This record gives sequence, structure tokens and C-alpha cells, in this order.
Amino acid sequence: MGIEINNTSGINPLEQYKLSVLIGADNFFYGLYNSSGQLVKSNFLTRLSPNDIMTIDGLKGIMKVEGVDGLKITRTVIGIDNNKFTFVPFTDYEKTQKHIYLKNTVDVKDDEEVFVDFKNSICTVFAADKIMFQNITKSFPNPEIVHIQTALHNDMSITHRNAALVDINNQGVKVQAIKNGKLLMSNNYDTNENLGILYFAALAYDKLGLDFKNYPLYLSGNITKENKAYELLTKYIGDVKFMDPATVKSIDGNHRYYTLHCLSKCG
Repeated sequence: MGIEINNTSGINPLEQYKLSVLIGADNFFYGLYNSSGQLVKSNFLTRLSPNDIMTIDGLKGIMKVEGVDGLKITRTVIGIDNNKFTFVPFTDYEKTQKHIYLKNTVDVKDDEEVFVDFKNSICTVFAADKIMFQNITKSFPNPEIVHIQTALHNDMSITHRNAALVDINNQGVKVQAIKNGKLLMSNNYDTNENLGILYFAALAYDKLGLDFKNYPLYLSGNITKENKAYELLTKYIGDVKFMDPATVKSIDGNHRYYTLHCLSKCG
């Protein structure tokens, strides 16, 4: 599935803004929010080269081309979107063990560093390229870098305390489940296939003992009612609905901006 998002509703160079940025393997998704917290400009750029998203010149070049460079941005929250993460409860976390937590589940390369987010009684331990991470901090005004999984479970645990989430983009599908405001599970899967999306959503419901008929499933990202994946999900799960984030109420298909919404609320 492809995704095309390009929205602009008016920029005032005298106003202050907040910026959300999601950086994936070859894509760059950003949202600019005004002082009222509403999304006023966004674009999804894909098929980018490593130079575009891993260097200062590349990242600043994107912001210049997009007309964001030079605006008064008071805060930037950047989300890293990769599969190199795990979760550890606050009560169990030990700083000296952060590399071990991650190396037990994923392969951490020599050019990667391990980082930790702390949100809602959960630590997200993740790896990212060292040079890219440093360049990101130097490329955006007032930056805070988190893993996208941190932003998702932070919003889900507050806004949708008993629900599951399926988020789809060109890198794959994210499946998350929350119960009583607590994270039950959250995974990334490298598939955009319709049956694959259904399989991993149903697997979460089955393994966690969630009621297929009544436990709500929220959809975000690159999916519409016309997609086969939507048809399959609604066939097997009884309560399927699209995300409706408050920061993008006036935009059609606003569920596509949910990851940016979560980042905007995460810093």
C-alpha cells in the first residue's frame, strides 16, 4: 500500500509552532502544529536516500524545501520508526542493563547506540544509528527524540484505555493492545499484505484473550474502508473504528495523521 499525504492550511511566519517528525528507513513524515495544537501543514516523503534522513544537510534540506525552515518552532518531537525496541517495566529497569534488555531480542550493530524512553510506567529501550541520532539533534529546533512505540502507547493508555490499535504505513504494520491503561503488547511486523495485517491483529486478540466481538480495534495510517484489509478486519473483529485525533478534526481521513498526533502529545 502506498500513502500520499500533503496538507497545508495556512502558515503565519509570525506565529509559534510545534513540529512532529517521524523518520523511518526511507521515509520522512512531518506535521506542523499551531499554538492551538491544530495541524496546519504536513507531508509524507518516501523513497529517500540515507543521505536525506541521516545527515544534517539532508534533514535541513527537507525542512527548507518544505517551507518549514525559518519558522518559530518552540519544540520538535522526533519519532524513530524501526523494529529495534523492547519494553521494560519501570520497576524492573536498571540503567546498567539497558544493552542486555535489547540484545536479548534484537541484533544491535556496532554503529548503533541504545536509548531509553520513560513513559507511563514503561521503559522503551531501543537502538538507533549513532551518527543519525546525533545529526537529528542538530537539525531541528528544541528537539526531543523518542521511539514511535513510546508515543503510541502513551496516547493509547490515556485516550483509549481498553482497546487495540493497528497502524499501517509503507514499512509495515504496528499492532498494540492496551487494557485498563496498561500496555499488554506492541509489535512491528514487516508486512503490508492484507492477510498479514489480519493475521497479526487476530493473533494479538487470540493470545491476549481479547473479545473478538466487543474489544475495540482502532485503525490508523494508510488504510481506508475501501481497502481489502479493512474488509477482512471487520469480518473477524466486531468493533472496528478509525482513529479520530483531536489535533486534525477538520481534515478528511484524519486517522492517517495519528502517529504525528501521538508525537505532538508525547514531548
